[in-house]
Amino acid sequence: MKQPLVLVICAWLAACGGEKDDAAKGPAKPAEQPAASDKGVDGVVRRAEELGDRAQAAAKDVGTAARAVAEAQAAKAAQLATEAVKDAAGAQEKVMQLEKTAADMMEKINGAITAVEAAQSDADRTAAKAKLIALQAEQAAMQVAIAAAKAAAAKAARLKGVKISPECLDNPLAKGCS
Repeated sequence: MKQPLVLVICAWLAACGGEKDDAAKGPAKPAEQPAASDKGVDGVVRRAEELGDRAQAAAKDVGTAARAVAEAQAAKAAQLATEAVKDAAGAQEKVMQLEKTAADMMEKINGAITAVEAAQSDADRTAAKAKLIALQAEQAAMQVAIAAAKAAAAKAARLKGVKISPECLDNPLAKGCS
């Protein structure tokens, strides 16, 4: 197995550099003496290979950790996308309910206008006008609620994201990709 030249040099320097310090301290104890196979070029190469193996194992561990983090982030993003789709559907349903209520209110307002026109006495006209004004105020509040619901539905639709086909991801210049 070939290791990068840098690892071989580092291992050689570590092996050679330690001998000078050990010589200055005095004779080494029998337990600290390197084995005969650790001396020379073969020992340096073996140490370099060991360092290379350790570096590869560390890189593999880092890759595995990064992959786990990426998978966790992808799972969280998928969960958020699912929630956004549900929120968008709920917001759209609320808009539809408010619009139906507004349509029903228009029928009531038309009935109140007819009642004002058909009123025979001033008291009847006054009561019908008061009812008409109250319905119109309620209609104005309903229009504000509809506008807010539509804005919320539009925001929820934006948050649920855009689906991009794998073809377009691979080649943004492909036909149909913009």
